Amino acid sequence: MTLKIPGTNFDFIVSPAYFLAEFDVFDREEDLGEELNKYDPNNPADLKALFNKYMFSGKIVERYSIKHKEALAKKLEETLSNTEFDFVELIESMLEAEDGFSLPSKWVIENPRLFFLEAYKAIYNTWGNDINNSGGKLKEPSELE
Repeated sequence: MTLKIPGTNFDFIVSPAYFLAEFDVFDREEDLGEELNKYDPNNPADLKALFNKYMFSGKIVERYSIKHKEALAKKLEETLSNTEFDFVELIESMLEAEDGFSLPSKWVIENPRLFFLEAYKAIYNTWGNDINNSGGKLKEPSELE
């Protein structure tokens, strides 16, 4: 059975790009962009705060089942385990997409893999127990460093 986006008939398509989506400031540069520019996307403590504030408090995430959360975590785990995965290309392709995606003006992500590793750590710390207790098995973040 294919997972659906909660409340819709649309397939829940999991991609590591999901972890950038909350930081899209297109048409919101003056409010969200200015707020996000206060954070350094290369600082693990800032990333932890960002993921906790923006990723885990959204209305959509509140409706995710444990299966949705596991799918996101497993996709990120799989991506981080792939030594050939090009995180730079992922970010560049999102920025070049025709849908107008943009990151905050002051953000230069110097180590894109670190950005996604910190996203995984945030997921593991927030949802890991629930996922592991429901039968899923997530790797410890230290296994992906």
